[in-house]
Amino acid sequence: MAEGRGAHSAAALAARLRACLADPGACRADLAALSAELLPAPTTPAQRLRAALGVRTAPRLLGPLLAELGPDALGALLPRLPAFEPAARGGSCAEPAGRAVDPADRSPRGVVPDLRQGRLGDCWLVAVLIACEAARPGFARSQLTPLGPTAAAGADGPPAGAHPAIGFWAVDLWAPARRRIVVSDRLPVAHRCGDGGLAPTAASIVEKAVAVALGGSYRRLESNLADVALWLLTGRAAPARPVPRRLDGLDRALRAGRPVVASTLVRPRGSFRLPREDGRTAVPIMDGHVYAVLGVARTDEDGRPDPRQPPRARLRNPLGGSGPAAGADLWLSARQLRRAFLSVNVGPVLAARP
Repeated sequence: MAEGRGAHSAAALAARLRACLADPGACRADLAALSAELLPAPTTPAQRLRAALGVRTAPRLLGPLLAELGPDALGALLPRLPAFEPAARGGSCAEPAGRAVDPADRSPRGVVPDLRQGRLGDCWLVAVLIACEAARPGFARSQLTPLGPTAAAGADGPPAGAHPAIGFWAVDLWAPARRRIVVSDRLPVAHRCGDGGLAPTAASIVEKAVAVALGGSYRRLESNLADVALWLLTGRAAPARPVPRRLDGLDRALRAGRPVVASTLVRPRGSFRLPREDGRTAVPIMDGHVYAVLGVARTDEDGRPDPRQPPRARLRNPLGGSGPAAGADLWLSARQLRRAFLSVNVGPVLAARP
């Protein structure tokens, strides 16, 4: 039976979960049986393909279940219900991020200096998140609405000063129309984005919501396009355009508060090195990769201000400098940008949410 209907509707699942809570002795076996129903062994070619892609529809029921059961009851059961979390690479969604994203804290989290890509090929999404943070600091955090984090409670209630064990968040995305995705803050340990040390941030929660929206699997985040990420996050089309011959237009867009990213072409020989204009060692460039464009200024190729130099675009690799070809921030002239990059995407002005 299709998930979301009949025996697997939110109301029916909530009734079964209430029964589990009412009978702790049978709870473990009942939850194991429910997980087996929601994640059956594939028997047909279509089911095997869905399993290989990690497609799960049960994570979309988390919002209705939260409304039926409340955060404390659902939070107590969720660690034993892997079907309600998106499929992850390199381990399940098991690391609570509640300490990193405090529901009472409305300050920016995961801002430009900190955000980086984890062990996923989702540069198309993380680069756009970096660009959105550059355009409006606190963008990722502004997409989140807390839905009642659970308390780390013991027999006598929650201890003083306890942090939430599991929190729940609503994330506003466009998939394809405006849609609110509900996720827990349980995250994969490494196969996700985070701050400079890959600790979870608000952007990690947004990334998880995108995984749910695209089929309930982090594997579905591998290899996509920057214009898809811009639509998901802003609801505005931002198709790829040729790299401009001059940087004036990109400079105006950045100063207006618009996110800008640039993409390289997939090359048969992989990553390559772009000659520097000052004749020194070449600059490493990753192929088939998306970089965030953070600004335009007259600098040398190491980012030092110099009014005698041509305008250069500052690009950030979402990998954050890890790996031999990742590099740190790049400062490229218009000529270098055209030589190394295939296209740019310019998003809309990001207005602050009320």
